[in-house]
Amino acid sequence: MTQKAKARARARRDAERDAEKRQRAEQERNRRLGIEPVEEASAAPARASTTPARVVRGGATAAAGAGVGTGTTRIRPAAAGARTGGNARGARPTTGGATGVGARRRAAPLPRRRRGLLARIATPLGWAITAGVLAVLIVGGYLIANAGGGNRAAAAPTATPLIATAPAVVPHGTPTATVPAPKGGGAGPLAGAVVAQQPASCHGYKTYGVPNAAALDPKKTYSAVFDTNKGTFTAKLYAQQAPIAVQSLIFLAQRHYFDNVPFHRVIPGFVIQGGDPTGTGECGPGYKFSDENLGKPYPRGTLAMANSGPNTNGSQFFVVLKDNPGLGPLYTPFGQVTNGLNAVDAIAGVPLGPGADGQNSSPKVKVYMKSVRIVES
Repeated sequence: MTQKAKARARARRDAERDAEKRQRAEQERNRRLGIEPVEEASAAPARASTTPARVVRGGATAAAGAGVGTGTTRIRPAAAGARTGGNARGARPTTGGATGVGARRRAAPLPRRRRGLLARIATPLGWAITAGVLAVLIVGGYLIANAGGGNRAAAAPTATPLIATAPAVVPHGTPTATVPAPKGGGAGPLAGAVVAQQPASCHGYKTYGVPNAAALDPKKTYSAVFDTNKGTFTAKLYAQQAPIAVQSLIFLAQRHYFDNVPFHRVIPGFVIQGGDPTGTGECGPGYKFSDENLGKPYPRGTLAMANSGPNTNGSQFFVVLKDNPGLGPLYTPFGQVTNGLNAVDAIAGVPLGPGADGQNSSPKVKVYMKSVRIVES
């Protein structure tokens, strides 16, 4: 073999090795990309050539007599519909995307990127949905904030209390002995009575003008029977000593004024007080009358008028719980409990809380008169 022939043989072997290296590198790269290999149709052995091997586009080499185009593995995308050509020489690619020596590779499609939240909102449909959600939130917040608003009433200003103060709590001075006791007992307008001004909170609670009183029979004895939720007690009325107070009590009792009216003030060892339909101690029957029978002692069981000053008697009264409890001659005694003091003591024994008078005097449970009826004998 001549030197030239040896050189050509070496060049051919070197070219084949380089082609094989490039082919293996290409196969490895395509394997990483996920491109599936396709076996190319066998072609007839290439005709031997005396020309040196040359590198063909795509990384494969074609050398005369080397047979690199026959049986070699070619790469195509997995989704491509490539077909192999039938050329006997070199297996060139045919029309329709067949792959052969030096065929151009088709890259695998990139995976689609998921669209983010902002990208989805930034569409006409996204804007419409967002606007709807915001509208619902705004309307819902408004409705919640104003729930029950139509039922809210403005708080009425508190009227200046005209409380019928309990005995000895707010002294009003001792009446002069020269003031004559008013006369009463006859039929007609209640003697010494005038219309009383009351807070607006008292309006609508059994209020009257000056009442027309029935005449008292001096030959009869009058008693009042107090039926309460703690029992019944009876008081003999002083028709001779305090006829105006007795006539007023009879007038109110006959009109069921005291039905379900509470004892709103209780001071153990002192008094129980009731007669205000509102239970606040501020209200009365809409009229007031003069004091009577002043200066008398207050033994246990005394029935006397509560007032807020001289000549301000109305419907509120109290029952004394012990003899001579230290009361001044400021209140009109108009009766004496003769039966049922145990019911009076039961009312005085209920649990108490802070009252409007600043004392522990407000019953925590309701104690009230079911009715008051007058008995004549």
